[in-house]
Amino acid sequence: YFRAAPSCEGDDCALRTDDLRPYWMMGTRPQTTVVSKVTLDHRGHPMGTVTLDVSIGALGKRFLDPIHSTPTSYALIVDRSGGIKFLTPRAKSYIFSPNLTEKAIYNVDGMRRCTNGQPHNCTWEPLQSMSLLEARNESQYSGANFENVLQKMFGGNNCSTAVQKQVVRFPRVWGDQGERNSSHLVSFCAFSSVPEWGLIIGTKEEDITNAAKFGVSPRKILFNHTIEERDNSMRTLLQESDNTGHMVVSKQAAVTIHNTGRISLPFKVDISNCRFFRAEPRKGTLKPGERKVVTVKLTPQHENYTTAHETEFQTVLHVRSNLQEPRGNCFKRAVDVKLVMKIKIRKNRSWLQNFIIDHGAWVLVPAILVLIAGVFKMSSYLIRKHFKREARQTKIIEEALKSTKDMQFPMVLVSAVGFKRLGRLVSHEEVLRDSTWLYSVDEVQTFCKEKRVVFVSHQWTGWDAPDPMNVQYNAMVMALKTLQTQEDWEEEDMYVWVDYSSIPQKHPPTQALAINSLTVYASNVAAFVVVAPEVLHKDLNETCGKESYQQRAWCRAEQLAHLLAVGSKNMYLAEEDRLTSLTDIDGWFKDSIYVFHGDLTCCRRGHSGLTNAHCDKELLVTPMLGLWAELCRKCSGDSEPARKSVNEVVRKARKTMAVTMDLSEKLTEVKDVHHELGVKLHEVFPREFDFENGGGRTERRPLFGDLLDRLQILQHKEEPTREDPDI
Repeated sequence: YFRAAPSCEGDDCALRTDDLRPYWMMGTRPQTTVVSKVTLDHRGHPMGTVTLDVSIGALGKRFLDPIHSTPTSYALIVDRSGGIKFLTPRAKSYIFSPNLTEKAIYNVDGMRRCTNGQPHNCTWEPLQSMSLLEARNESQYSGANFENVLQKMFGGNNCSTAVQKQVVRFPRVWGDQGERNSSHLVSFCAFSSVPEWGLIIGTKEEDITNAAKFGVSPRKILFNHTIEERDNSMRTLLQESDNTGHMVVSKQAAVTIHNTGRISLPFKVDISNCRFFRAEPRKGTLKPGERKVVTVKLTPQHENYTTAHETEFQTVLHVRSNLQEPRGNCFKRAVDVKLVMKIKIRKNRSWLQNFIIDHGAWVLVPAILVLIAGVFKMSSYLIRKHFKREARQTKIIEEALKSTKDMQFPMVLVSAVGFKRLGRLVSHEEVLRDSTWLYSVDEVQTFCKEKRVVFVSHQWTGWDAPDPMNVQYNAMVMALKTLQTQEDWEEEDMYVWVDYSSIPQKHPPTQALAINSLTVYASNVAAFVVVAPEVLHKDLNETCGKESYQQRAWCRAEQLAHLLAVGSKNMYLAEEDRLTSLTDIDGWFKDSIYVFHGDLTCCRRGHSGLTNAHCDKELLVTPMLGLWAELCRKCSGDSEPARKSVNEVVRKARKTMAVTMDLSEKLTEVKDVHHELGVKLHEVFPREFDFENGGGRTERRPLFGDLLDRLQILQHKEEPTREDPDI
């Protein structure tokens, strides 16, 4: 530890002014700084007393940094005023900030320590360090307040007499990626040899409470026994089942104890106030993750139970840490298992019981055969019903997915010039010769890029005629003229799609094919116009306007088809003499997405007098499912819920919706529509609906059922593995 000193000659060598010489050098590991003060003899050899001053920082790095009693443990040394003498890197991250430098901690004033070689512009005094109390600044640091800890630590006790502990709240923790409002358990004491300094060791409180925990199963055991009333002798029943999910046994049961913590823990098993049960083993030690089985045996006492036909005894089996062991005293919370013994008294047999015992076999065999035949017939019926339902659900999904890729019926359009020339709404069958037919998706896309197709949505104001007063037709013509002027379109390039003229009216099967093609129709148009002027309904004597339009299921379906395809940016409302963008109308889309909660003519008429026994809601299932599938496909690249189960979509969407926004603003993009529907998926696409038949009776019919779940599974299987998000 000592360098060689310069030699001197003569008897007075030891009396020179430099006979007391300091030697500074680094010691061997651990990294300690050694200061040697010695007196030299006349030959320059060291002699006398040696004083060693050890750097507390070097010792701290050697002995405090490696503390890993918990995943979040840390340590620091402070003086009475809170000045930091040493702190571990984890203490710096939790209490202050991981970006704080050592210079900022241990040299607040930025002064340089003087040395023999550089004694000027420096200080010989100890460098000023940060105070632990500065951590109260929540804007910069954790906000933890250690003032009470310092008062207790230097209140008279030291590490030799008592180690104290306290819970300190950390409003903000930099070390846990911005975690807030966590509690830390800190232990602290003042040093015996240096009473002005103290040691603080802390960790997250949850890391202490979860260090050792018992998992016990089952939590309830039921013992069943029976006694003959005549001889009062106890007989054991066979093992039974229990619809409550608890274990039901006859003589003994197994209780599994699982150490779910990260340290070994001694355990003890006790049964309180019971003469009927015994547990083995009664004590032991569980390593982390280890399981042990405790056998609970029934040891009933022979007593007189004839006072009641059923007697029940209850007690509790306590699984706790062994308080007689040092570590067990730290974890005192017990887990209880309920033990129940039911004793039933069997009465004397009646004549019916005797008959069953004597002749039961002859009666039982035919009964079993009849039961087997009935079960076989019922099973066959259920199996056929299941596969029939599976085939129907698969067909619906196939048709829905097909509707997003090709058209089952051509897109029928009427030119704007021809539409104005008609003077009224004309049925599909009447306008055949003057209409334009597009037979494929490619043809539709090419045509719509070159021309301006306007999708017109309106409500029927008569049972048998869509617009008997011709008011809606005039509003449609006004909308076409306004769009032509507003968008600077050429009239020769404008075409109209309207349901009465573009969908077959006299042949329901063909009509259903056109409805299933709404996905293609709605996703390629240049504008979507809602026509809703105020007009009196011919048969209901009610005023029809934009309020009644919003209540119509078909009107909602056409809106939702367009929303799911392209969003709401090019959607308009046409009234008597003005055209308004739907995104400028507050709350317009509030009910538009609830297609299957809207009014239908078939439902208002009780489905009487119709050519088929189906509701229009059932016709809308396939196109709406196809639209949702196409929307999920579009959003699957950047939408996590699109690749999860339907229930997870709903939970995730509800959890992440931080604020409520105006729907007209949210649905301008298809991703906004996808998010909004994800919040209310089963409300928008209900599983069942009430169908009222012609006789006034209501039956519950399936609508979407589990189609959304099936669709999600199918899309998940077909979706390729994404390693690069840009692929």
